[in-house]
Amino acid sequence: MTQLKPSEKRMLVILLSGLFLLANVLGWAWYSSLTIRSERRLAGLKAKVNSLEVWRREAPAAEEKRAWIGANLKEYADETARDTYLDNLVQNDLRSGLDLELISPRPLDPLMPTDELPFIRSRYETKVKGTWTDVMTFVYRLQKPSEFRFVPRVTMVPRKNEQNDAEQFVECFVTIEKWWAPESATEDEFAMNEQPAAPVVEAPVTAAVPTPEPDAAAAAPAAEVVPAAAATPETVNPVNPGQ
Repeated sequence: MTQLKPSEKRMLVILLSGLFLLANVLGWAWYSSLTIRSERRLAGLKAKVNSLEVWRREAPAAEEKRAWIGANLKEYADETARDTYLDNLVQNDLRSGLDLELISPRPLDPLMPTDELPFIRSRYETKVKGTWTDVMTFVYRLQKPSEFRFVPRVTMVPRKNEQNDAEQFVECFVTIEKWWAPESATEDEFAMNEQPAAPVVEAPVTAAVPTPEPDAAAAAPAAEVVPAAAATPETVNPVNPGQ
């Protein structure tokens, strides 16, 4: 067997050392990427476990809220009952015993459920005029969370009483909402509240303008005007001067 020369041995040692280093570098890179992926996956699993733990702790409170909503969120009998509910409430129970003047009360179009707010909302707005005490009592009566009745907007303007400077009047503009269970609405109501699609506007077709036929009378050449024959002495009766 032929022995390797010293130079060949050195080359072989260098080659094997290079392969060993390359294998270590590749192995370390693979191990590092695997470790990073494992840590990320572990962090994701820990986050899910924490979320589930939070949900588990909050489950009794959430169930209590769900039961409260189920007991207090009502369905309306029909559209008429829904649209007249707030008007009847304001005109009767809510202003009972108060000296108030309702100016331009009117119901607004209801709002159908959305992803952000899954309730049917009846709306009503009016301007109220009266003493400060009566107006504030009226506003406090409007909002009742247990009946899902809220006042999303209220604006007050103080006015002095013309008869008594010590008594202050208030003009108050309020918007009221009453929330209903989404099961109340029918498919027809949802369809009526959908925005209609924009109509397709077609480009007008330009009709060819026909060329008028020339009028026969206009097309015909004008008749030549022949002057009347001049009177001659032979054709004129002589006038007798003695006559």
